[in-house]
Amino acid sequence: MANVNDEDFQPQNSIESILLFTLLFIVIGFFVGYLIFGKIPYINTYIPLDIFFGITKQNILADILINTFIEPIRQKAWISTAIGGGLGILISFLRKNR
Repeated sequence: MANVNDEDFQPQNSIESILLFTLLFIVIGFFVGYLIFGKIPYINTYIPLDIFFGITKQNILADILINTFIEPIRQKAWISTAIGGGLGILISFLRKNR
């Protein structure tokens, strides 16, 4: 059986490390933003992900619902996703300089 070190599992290239942490924190940021901001006001249910990503059946009621309630929620969740990506880049640089 081969001897396995912790070094074998760490990315050797700093770009790989930056990408790994960035993608990880983008996913975490999206889910945190969705959990915090993903509820539709007055209904208290989460937006279905197909509607969140813009996959809708074209009718007037859905367009009104998307423009009044879902679009501001979507923007807040994408902002938290971007913050998560920035945090991932920051953490990868801090780990690199350690």
